[in-house]
Amino acid sequence: MANFDPEWIFRRDLTVIGGKGQPLVTAQGEALAIDFFRRGVLRAEQVVTAFPRSQAAEAFAAQNAAACLKAVLTTEAAA
Repeated sequence: MANFDPEWIFRRDLTVIGGKGQPLVTAQGEALAIDFFRRGVLRAEQVVTAFPRSQAAEAFAAQNAAACLKAVLTTEAAA
């Protein structure tokens, strides 16, 4: 696996948005994932796995290994 330091993203306060193509849509043209959330078929807890920024490497590894559907990095609250 390539060495990736995400710190430069955080220092520049960048927003990273991922995607692999156009979303699947319903017959009415609504994104299928949004339809599933709206109807209660899916809950965010089933799709999103949050990792603190200090665990960025673990988050990328989990995403690459398909151990989670969507890895999200969160900021850590100051103690």
